[in-house]
Order: sequence, then structure tokens, then C-alpha cells
Amino acid sequence: MLLLQTELSKNTFDHGENTKNAWCAHHIENIISLLTGSEKPFPCVFSRNACARELLCFLPIELNPSGNHNFSKLKKGIELYLKRCSKWAGDVNSAEPLLVIFESNNNKQYDKSAYEDIAFGAMQYLIDSDTQRWPDDLPTDPSDPFWSFCFQQTPLFINVSHPAHRLRKSRNLCDTLVLVINPRKRFDIVASAFEKKGINIRNKIRSNIDEYDKIQHSHLLGHYQIGESEWNQYSLPITNNEPPNKCPLVLPEKPSFDELPLDSGTCPHAAQTLKRENGRKAKTSENVGHEI
Repeated sequence: MLLLQTELSKNTFDHGENTKNAWCAHHIENIISLLTGSEKPFPCVFSRNACARELLCFLPIELNPSGNHNFSKLKKGIELYLKRCSKWAGDVNSAEPLLVIFESNNNKQYDKSAYEDIAFGAMQYLIDSDTQRWPDDLPTDPSDPFWSFCFQQTPLFINVSHPAHRLRKSRNLCDTLVLVINPRKRFDIVASAFEKKGINIRNKIRSNIDEYDKIQHSHLLGHYQIGESEWNQYSLPITNNEPPNKCPLVLPEKPSFDELPLDSGTCPHAAQTLKRENGRKAKTSENVGHEI
């Protein structure tokens, strides 16, 4: 399901299960070419380093016959990716980014809104289908400065890149939608907002962006560790003059609950909601004035 850069070859998509992923072969080639180009180096030094060391992981998400993306494959693929990440020892030279590549419908015209609908729709699917409890120390309101997207109890940073970014070229990796995903703690370790080295790395990347893009880097780019909002860094506006958006993600009201045993026909989100409601009723019957 995950395609590892070290295992890619010219005939990767010519046999076996990968034949159905042949549509993404040229996307992967274009991404690797972009990250290894020397004439005008890609701004993110971490991406270039990972590509040079063949550490990239790719997850193709194809369209199903009804024209929708296979989000169940996305969920399974990220679960596999997080298992790989659990073995990371903190060395930037062994960090593997995940690039989720979405198949485009050749008969459809895409603009920024269309790409964002897919990207945030994918994130919402992960939230709704997550069977793990939301970390107790992580806010559930995206407007909270210390909120972060989370799946399987792992805070993630998600970079949304798509072809509608003609000015912000660093957010345009190929001619389809790509989500670049990393466990967020990596950035706290290798580019800490509390260490001079980390601050210098971030400033260098933003300086590189100013040289690479046809527009100055977005003022939305910030440091999570000092409480600068993260969700609006996922998908940056086309220009720097656009008004701020409201986060479209919807989280359960109080998602700090125990993991539930689910049967095959139960939606995790619905089951979690049912458990909270049952808990409220039980507390009420006991006359215990405590909010679940």
C-alpha cells in the first residue's frame, strides 16, 4: 500500500497490485525531480534531505468508480505509516515524510476550493473514523493556538500542495493534489522554536521560499510551540491579501473517551457519541453533577 522511494524502479507499476497505481507514476517522478533539482533548489531543506536519502513514502489514493476518492485506503495507509514512524529515534537523517497523492478526474476542472474540499474532506474522514481517544492534553477547538490535527493519538502536520498555487510554487509539487504528512513532534525536535538552531532553520526556509516563489512567504507560517495557529498553515491562501478562513474541520464535542469495541457495521464517530450519551444518562440517574 505504501510505496517506498528505496523500492521504486522503472517497472514498479508494471506488475502486481501496483498496476492500478500506474496513474501516479509520473507524479512521483515529477516530485522527485523537483526535490532533487539543483538549478533552483526546493526551499524546504528537510524535504530535499529526505529525498536525497531516499526516505520518501508515497500513498496513492485513486478514484473509485463513483468518482470519489478511496478514503478507506487513506486511513489504512496512514496507520501503516504511523507504525513506521513509531520507530523514529529523533535523527533528521532518518525521518520519512509521507506524500499522499490523489488521483485527479480528467473530466473535471479543479480550483483552490475544489482541492481544499478534497484535502479537508480527507482529514474529516480520518477524524470521524479514528478509533483512538483524542489526547487529553490536546485542544479540540482548531481556533485554539495549541490545537493540532491528530490521528491515532499522533499530532500531525499536513502540508496541502496543489496546482492552483501558481505563485506559491513551493506548495505545488505536481499536477495533482498532494498532502505531505509528518508527525508534528519532528519539527519541535529538529527546528525548535526555543533553540537558536531551530529558529535559524525556519528563517532560512522562509528566506528560501521568498527566492523560490513568485510571492513572499505567507504571514500565516509560524511556530506551533509558541502558540501560533497551525491549522491555517496546512492550506495556504493563493495570495497574501486573502481574508482568513474558518477551519472546516468538525471534532466531537468531548472526544476524550475510551476506545470502544466496534462491530463491522458501527461507525466509530457514532459509537463514540452513543457512549458519551449513555455516560451522561448514567450520571444523571446517579444525581452526580459532573460533566462527562
